[in-house]
Amino acid sequence: MAAAIVLTILGGPALLHVPAANETKAREARRERTYRALLEKYDPFGLELGATLKAVEARLGPPAITARLDADCEMRYYGSVEHGLMGNRNLMWLVLVFDKDKVIRIFADDFVDYGKIKKLEEGLAGGGGT
Repeated sequence: MAAAIVLTILGGPALLHVPAANETKAREARRERTYRALLEKYDPFGLELGATLKAVEARLGPPAITARLDADCEMRYYGSVEHGLMGNRNLMWLVLVFDKDKVIRIFADDFVDYGKIKKLEEGLAGGGGT
């Protein structure tokens, strides 16, 4: 329940909304639950080599970036720009290499090209974003 303070300002009362401590704690708890769920979602040990593109996207959703390497091979970046900016972005991104729609490589942490992700982050920080 929201708390409010009534102030008298030159000529009449004014209502000032002050968020209750419980609202702030609830919002922080929701943010923490979301962050923990994303950590689990983007855990590289939750995926297996040989997984199909369909199975990966059922778990991770669509990629933020796709880069074709050759006719049958592509690299896909999965992650959360918003939550990567709020916490540890190294834990929020996976790069999977697919050959004929099957996972052949899984990259995480220091093995991710964050230069590509930086463009997405700048777009989000500048009001654009994904």
